[in-house]
Amino acid sequence: MRAQTEKAYQYIKYQINSQNWYPEMHLFETAIAKELQMSRTPIREAFTQLEMEGLLQRTLNKGVQVARLPLNRREVLDRLQVFEFLLTEHFYYLEKKAMALPGALLQQIDALQHDNRAEFSLQHLLQELLSLANNRFLAETILSILNSLAKLYQQLTQITQQKLQHTLEVGLPDCLSTLRQEDYRHLQHQFHLLMNQIELVVVQQL
Repeated sequence: MRAQTEKAYQYIKYQINSQNWYPEMHLFETAIAKELQMSRTPIREAFTQLEMEGLLQRTLNKGVQVARLPLNRREVLDRLQVFEFLLTEHFYYLEKKAMALPGALLQQIDALQHDNRAEFSLQHLLQELLSLANNRFLAETILSILNSLAKLYQQLTQITQQKLQHTLEVGLPDCLSTLRQEDYRHLQHQFHLLMNQIELVVVQQL
């Protein structure tokens, strides 16, 4: 493999394996060639090699896309369970401290309760909630797991994504309402039930 082809190959493979490029994402020779400051020929050759390895797929009228790889069910469940454990521990911390939620956080909860497309995203709400513990490592760990779960979500089939979306739409409002009331003990129970439902979907679909 020529040097430039090898460079293109390693670059594209890294973007896929690190999940920076999600399944079914369209790839364009011109854009990658411009990024790597090379001609389109090495990109085309790298595409061919990665297609042979199953990392890319070429479809009629859609060109080259990142292939949808089979997910390891254990990998997804492990992340979900660690996420649940750490966030439940955080709720327990809030309970022990009898933590009062700041007004800005209450406004975010209200926004999410009334409009799930609100300016304040669920991830931003979680960041603010985790900041109450003043534990940067815990916050970074939980958010890192959440980001990895979001990337894994992109690899799920459409029907599985729809089932998970429905599960969140049913269970999340109760969790937000309980959080709004600062009833952290009950929140731990509700969050556990929600995560069980999410894990059940994963087990059934993967």
